[in-house]
Amino acid sequence: MKTIIMKFGGYSLAEIEKIKIAAGKAASAGKKGNAVILVLSAPANITNDLSELAKRTIGINNPTKKPIQRELSALLTAGEQISVSLMAMFLNKQGTKAASFNAWQAQIITNNAHDQAKILKIKTKNIKKALKKGLIAVVAGFQGINKLGEITTLGRGGSDLTAIALSKAFKAEICELYTDVKGIYTTNPSIHPKAKKIKHITYTELKELSSCGFEVRQLKSIDFAKTHKIKLHIRSAFHEQAGTIVSFKKPGSRKKIPRRA
Repeated sequence: MKTIIMKFGGYSLAEIEKIKIAAGKAASAGKKGNAVILVLSAPANITNDLSELAKRTIGINNPTKKPIQRELSALLTAGEQISVSLMAMFLNKQGTKAASFNAWQAQIITNNAHDQAKILKIKTKNIKKALKKGLIAVVAGFQGINKLGEITTLGRGGSDLTAIALSKAFKAEICELYTDVKGIYTTNPSIHPKAKKIKHITYTELKELSSCGFEVRQLKSIDFAKTHKIKLHIRSAFHEQAGTIVSFKKPGSRKKIPRRA
């Protein structure tokens, strides 16, 4: 049985109708005989709202003390918990068996940093049990736990990293990242209507776009995918056509054969 990793971003989960669309895609993948792991971000703007609430409560913009960072991580992960709970409830209501997993249930183990944490390993036992029972595993992105069992966060855009790390742990052939755009474009399509979608791009090229100011993906997510050779498919949550494939080389490309002297 093939394992499919499907990650949906915040704007794809901002409204109940959008959650239903994402649920439909996951259920359809499951009906085709795949084991489905669904990774979700917090609904759009909720993480920002929680961060602002924290600033107003403690009166500082950049908390650096470890006790405050610990509690801030616990607060900020509430958004993803909302997403996975709502998704699992809706899937079950529609007749598709599903169970939600927060980081401590999915056993996503990180270092001790409470923000910008690094994933050390993922213990797959709990999710595998769910998949063997035919359930869709709905996993909260962005969050982990350290060896003390404390909540940590992976940094802005960390749900991508969760999905890619799960792809490695479960040996998925591809990691599908669903967003509010149809793929990666040559320039911003909302500003330039004639912008062209890129069908295939390398990890290095994608990272260059990100570092040049394109809001593409979290940089350490790209590095992780490149290091572990995880093929990515960045595509629309609201359309069926193919998006942009990210891999080491583009189809049809060949290594140059050095000429003999």
